Amino acid sequence: MARAVLPATATIMRHQQHRFTVYTGYGKTTPDLEEIHDKWMNTYNKRDVNELVSMYTEDCTIMPCGDESISGHEHAKKFFSDNINKISEIVAHLDEAGPMDKDSKMAYIRGTYTYLNIGDLDNVVDDGKNVMILKKVKDEW
Repeated sequence: MARAVLPATATIMRHQQHRFTVYTGYGKTTPDLEEIHDKWMNTYNKRDVNELVSMYTEDCTIMPCGDESISGHEHAKKFFSDNINKISEIVAHLDEAGPMDKDSKMAYIRGTYTYLNIGDLDNVVDDGKNVMILKKVKDEW
């Protein structure tokens, strides 16, 4: 699902009473990595913890801002289960995505995000920069 890279363009998604906004970004990207970014956002927005965790390798590491790193599916599932309903809106900006090596077995997705609090859309829970490092397993990211 490739998206055009246009300034100030937003896709609004709805999940029950919550609203989520994903902004498109500038910079180099590839359609397959944009699709992963979009799939992650859509899965998070649907609050589908099992599908979200399935996007990670068994030996994954998640490094939440201001908290200790989380490794493996079991800990990732607990982290997402404990936190996924605390956020009412995610505003994400995809800045750049591309291969990290000449063999294209590693890639990155870089951007910025803002998490807003349920019940108080003026209250920012967290915001900052994010990077997702991907590795190709059986020809899939």
